[in-house]
Amino acid sequence: MSEWKELLAAARAASARPSEFRRLARRAYHLVRGGSRPEKSRPVRLALLGRSTLDMMAPQLALALLARGFAPDIYTAPYGSFMQELIDPESGAARWGAQFALVVLTPFDIPEWPATFATADEADAVAERVAKQLLAACDNFRASRRAEVLLDNFHAFPTRPLGNVGARIAGDRNNFIRRLNVKLGDLVPPGIHLIDTAELSARHGVAHWHDANHRPVPLGRLDVAQALPAAALRAVAETAR
Repeated sequence: MSEWKELLAAARAASARPSEFRRLARRAYHLVRGGSRPEKSRPVRLALLGRSTLDMMAPQLALALLARGFAPDIYTAPYGSFMQELIDPESGAARWGAQFALVVLTPFDIPEWPATFATADEADAVAERVAKQLLAACDNFRASRRAEVLLDNFHAFPTRPLGNVGARIAGDRNNFIRRLNVKLGDLVPPGIHLIDTAELSARHGVAHWHDANHRPVPLGRLDVAQALPAAALRAVAETAR
């Protein structure tokens, strides 16, 4: 157990050094695979859901939770299946018995967009439909599994085709994302906890959330990977106690 004590202390000290934290996460992963767990850690079952591949994020999230006194068992959903996992009563996450579901989203997961030159009222109506659809799926999982759901809001795209003019055009992609995030905050029901990924990405640089071709990439590959796990683990810790 002294090995765990040393590792978890190093993890707490490395929270602001992502490359070191990733190295420690790999070490913790192999210890857990070997059947070892820290003493007096509280078991928690967490489903990691998203449209992108999130396997590389799971070890870092696990270590962050271990460092806060939890013994996480993490289910990582198959690629592209987050909506099915939330609404299907026979989904892998549902049958696995998740206590918490962390839903990792990007703008590529938004199912409907307003026309570029939509009015503000038209864009708001689309934002409300999308927010209600997403929150209904999360609430279905929460109610049917008696599980807490941690839900990302949406970060902006790293490109701005309309430049500063987009701030005045309701159908501009990033303008719409801001409207959608407000709707999510206004409509979120009890038992669903929003993670403000929009603010995190703005703080650390939205370009880090995409590769060179503007495709979403697993956060575990990025230098700012610690940002989302840190926010997520705080929400898990707060709801699990």
